[in-house]
Amino acid sequence: MCGIAGIMGRDDERLIKRMVASIKHRGPDGQGFYQGRHLHLGTCRLSIIDLQFGWQPMYNEARDKCVVFNGEIYNYKELRRHLLEKGHTLTTHCDTEVIIHLYEEYGARCVEYLQGMFAIAIADGDRLFLARDRLGLKPLYYAFLPEQNLFLFASEIKALLQCEEIDCTLNMQALIDSMVLFHPVEDHTFFQHIRAFLPGHTMTVSMQANGQLELASNTYYRPALAPDAHMTFAEAQEQLTHLLRASVASHLQADVPIGLSLSGGLDSSVLAMAMQEGYHQRLLTFTVADSADHPDATQAALIATHLNTAHHVVDVTFADFFDAMPISFAAAEMPIMPGSPFFLLCKKISEHVKVALIGEGADELFGGYREYIDRTSLVSRMKRSLDYLAQVGLAPSASVPTLFDRLASAGTFADYLKQVFEINMGEPLVHQHLEFIDKQAMAASLEYRVPYLDDAFVAFAHTLPLRFKVNRHLGIQKHILKRVAVDTYGPALLDVALRQKIGLPSSSTKHQVKFRQLCQAVLPDDYLKKHAFGAYFLSKDQLLLFDLFIEIFQRHRGILPADFAMLAFVQELASGPIDMRLYR
Repeated sequence: MCGIAGIMGRDDERLIKRMVASIKHRGPDGQGFYQGRHLHLGTCRLSIIDLQFGWQPMYNEARDKCVVFNGEIYNYKELRRHLLEKGHTLTTHCDTEVIIHLYEEYGARCVEYLQGMFAIAIADGDRLFLARDRLGLKPLYYAFLPEQNLFLFASEIKALLQCEEIDCTLNMQALIDSMVLFHPVEDHTFFQHIRAFLPGHTMTVSMQANGQLELASNTYYRPALAPDAHMTFAEAQEQLTHLLRASVASHLQADVPIGLSLSGGLDSSVLAMAMQEGYHQRLLTFTVADSADHPDATQAALIATHLNTAHHVVDVTFADFFDAMPISFAAAEMPIMPGSPFFLLCKKISEHVKVALIGEGADELFGGYREYIDRTSLVSRMKRSLDYLAQVGLAPSASVPTLFDRLASAGTFADYLKQVFEINMGEPLVHQHLEFIDKQAMAASLEYRVPYLDDAFVAFAHTLPLRFKVNRHLGIQKHILKRVAVDTYGPALLDVALRQKIGLPSSSTKHQVKFRQLCQAVLPDDYLKKHAFGAYFLSKDQLLLFDLFIEIFQRHRGILPADFAMLAFVQELASGPIDMRLYR
């Protein structure tokens, strides 16, 4: 696990070092660099596998190709044996070395053999090869400046902003689209000149004979539902149980201790049980809540007691929530979703371990959100947002109303349900969950692993008939996962399976309400009306967070000053002195 960055088209050692320094939180254990004729690569490492010899960049035998890589390859041991049989010489026991030899053997098709989460960059003479994992678990961004004949990539946007030629112009279309979807669409980011490298894609950047750079992109994976109508529930449950155990076992590969983010809900509780089967140390579990008697904390404590884990509860006060907003926003690189409780959880976990498992992805795979049983909740919300945009004269990207039409025009509920499953496994999963989780965790130098999004597990889940996942008439969501939980791990998970879903971290809800009240009380009455972007937001707190985003990224290029204080920032915008009782 690490952060990666690169430049092609310019010899600029100072820039690549600034780029890597800007994301050093992703890899505090060391840095490495490669300099070619037209190409610089850089990396910062969080040591997890082969602590002594797993340093990057890593080369092939001839040293004419090298790789920097962010992520984990869970089948690297099998691939290593395969490459040795092919005659390759491998000198380490880390997954990075497997990648460069796999590329040497299969070229761009090497990604088809990889099972795991990854963002990869390979220097191959006058070519740069880039790849991102199938579902987008690891982030990757790039900028191409044709006039300067310059291409840059990095694990985080702030690294790209260290290049002065890339201005910080806001992508207004992304902002408009996020008013409906809560995220940009396609490869857009909130910056006009920066693109997200799409999941399931590769790209080759080549230096042509005339000295110009040429980009060629390829799609190697598209998620698709393929329900098997002949599968029985018993067969599905048995195979799902087997694949879940296999996924958890593969995700426990590390040369350092591993923890678990235990929310007290179904998904993380099942992971706790499965981890206990294959983890031969006392399990460390972590929960975030706003009080010890919160349902999250209470249920998590019951599971922790049942498994005798070393359990830690992160009690987030409003002051904690408020003060951590700037670092959480600098990590998220988007002007929405205050994630400070989650960042504080990650910070606590990183005090004990470098790696933790999390239950993300199960809701998307098995239908855990309200819209999976309530068609009107999603369609009505989107319609209200689209109507508001029309009212204020703002036009979303063409794909946004197209997405709405897919959902609104679905004939039967079964048709609608299929659309929701397909949509939620795409952009919402990547932008609202995976990228957010990765960057919050890595801001605390923590690697999160996501067993529910294991390649084989996802592939099988896509073959399940949708009725095995959601029973609308009985109001049962994630039906088969609940059966796996109770039948495999017994009564200890019965209460969890029946418990109403609470989002992680639930402490956000309580503190968001208080934050909204604080903004309403201290910001001027005409704050929205006079603001240049007031029409894009419905409340003072939303607009204040946007101003925080602008402050961090347009004024400081994503590098949060050490003395930056949220209270002082709000005070500058306030109509008068802040009553400190609102802060406590």
